[in-house]
Order: sequence, then structure tokens, then C-alpha cells
Amino acid sequence: MSLIAAIAPNGRLYLAGQDKPFDSVDITWFLGKLCWHYRRSNLLVIWQGRLSGRGGHPPLSDR
Repeated sequence: MSLIAAIAPNGRLYLAGQDKPFDSVDITWFLGKLCWHYRRSNLLVIWQGRLSGRGGHPPLSDR
């Protein structure tokens, strides 16, 4: 399960989830929805691009 979340300027939480890792199309869709809802607001995007869900890091027990 992959999740993406955002806290809007008014404090509202937006969350989306799917069974596969998010790719650039999925991220673009999510950010597009946020931008549509908050057209007149500045948005701060914080990206944490860790690859833990895609085999990018070995399990902690292997380190």
C-alpha cells in the first residue's frame, strides 16, 4: 500500500492510497487536485522520495 497526503492551508487533510507505488502520473494527478481546490492560495510541497517501498534499501536487519 502506498499513501500520499497533504495538509491544505486551511488545515484540511487530503489522503490518497493505492496498491502500487506512486509514479509521476499519480503525483501529478494528486497535486493537480490540490491546485484546483486552492487556486488562490500558495502551496508548499515537501517531497520525501525514499525508495523503501520499491526495494531501494535493504531491510534494517540486513544492515
